[in-house]
Amino acid sequence: MSGFGLTRAAEVRPFQSATATRAAEDSETAVSRAIHSAAQALSDRQHPDGYWCGDLTADSTLESDYILLQLWLHRPEGSLWNPPARGRIERCCRAILERQLPDGGWNIYPNGPSEVNASAKAYSALRIAGVEANSPEVLRARARIQNLQREINQFYWDYKVTPDLIELRNLALVAELIIESALLRKESRGLHYTLDYPNRNDEHWRHDTVLRKSGG
Repeated sequence: MSGFGLTRAAEVRPFQSATATRAAEDSETAVSRAIHSAAQALSDRQHPDGYWCGDLTADSTLESDYILLQLWLHRPEGSLWNPPARGRIERCCRAILERQLPDGGWNIYPNGPSEVNASAKAYSALRIAGVEANSPEVLRARARIQNLQREINQFYWDYKVTPDLIELRNLALVAELIIESALLRKESRGLHYTLDYPNRNDEHWRHDTVLRKSGG
């Protein structure tokens, strides 16, 4: 019986080895073919001058970050903010509003739920660009961000606390503080610019903004 078992093992091993080798070769061939096809596709799209040009698609944070960047690059002069790319900023606002979800927030992938970071960025960008604080879109965005914070806080107390959950909770809190501070301050100062109150007001607002928990 021992000899029979050794013979069987010797017969099976070469078969398995050959099968594995063929599978590895087929996989390597498929990978090489895919790499070649991808390289050829990129080469076909290259401009004669040597560069590539294509649509850059992402979630709404791309447009939000662009508006924030323009404010950083081109600061307001007195009570006016007239950046060179004003037309592009307005197009960014339209693109942001077109992606606003029915619940008032913004997601970071197709068909995804509202995400607090993308929603806070969109809210800030729209307000900086001059969308009115009392417009339906901005009011819905603010309400959704507040709801997100409540949902995150509930999750924090009901489930196991993890580093990611703590980071998410802090992110939601910072988003709320930014929104509430901006609404409270009736002026523009530095990069905190709003068309509702375009002038700096040292008499009433040259101090830190202090927010307190309700009932505290």
